[in-house]
Amino acid sequence: MFCNRFLILVACTLALLLAGCASKPIVDTAGVDPQQYQWDLEDCEKLAQQVNTGEAMAASAGIGALIGAAFGLVTGDSDAIRYGAAWGAISGGSSTGLGAAREKSMVMKNCLYNRGYVVLN
Repeated sequence: MFCNRFLILVACTLALLLAGCASKPIVDTAGVDPQQYQWDLEDCEKLAQQVNTGEAMAASAGIGALIGAAFGLVTGDSDAIRYGAAWGAISGGSSTGLGAAREKSMVMKNCLYNRGYVVLN
């Protein structure tokens, strides 16, 4: 019971971290047409959405679960196998998710930069 609550807490924490990584770029808008900037920002967001996160996260979570279960198997305890698989899935999926969030942020920044904006972050 405690372990299930703990895993849910860890998953929620990781989701919040992922959301924080996907912040919008800070752009110097001095002398910029606000309407044109809004259009360009929306176009760049659409491009950034093309970064494939779902399949990569699922694959990493699956591999992590297998590795974690293998470590648990060494002990021969069924609880250790389950916990190892759960921890492996969480760590594998979250690390890939963080990388995907960084890549989306980079696509946004590069897109705006290539459209002539001064990106500050």
